[in-house]
Amino acid sequence: MDLASLRSALIGVPFLPENFRLHGWLKGSELVNFHARLAGLDYRSAKRSSQAALELVGLAKEGEKTCG
Repeated sequence: MDLASLRSALIGVPFLPENFRLHGWLKGSELVNFHARLAGLDYRSAKRSSQAALELVGLAKEGEKTCG
């Protein structure tokens, strides 16, 4: 199986870590961006949509603070 086929197969698979915790070294915007990338978005789309999501819920300024 080539990487493109594997990637397209995994896009629909949800990710739920067994012991979820916020990573204290990540900013909120980086965490949202990380999960957007896990959902299959490319770098630019993930950055754009994660910023839009933070703005939508009124957390754009908070997104620059660390999670921990």
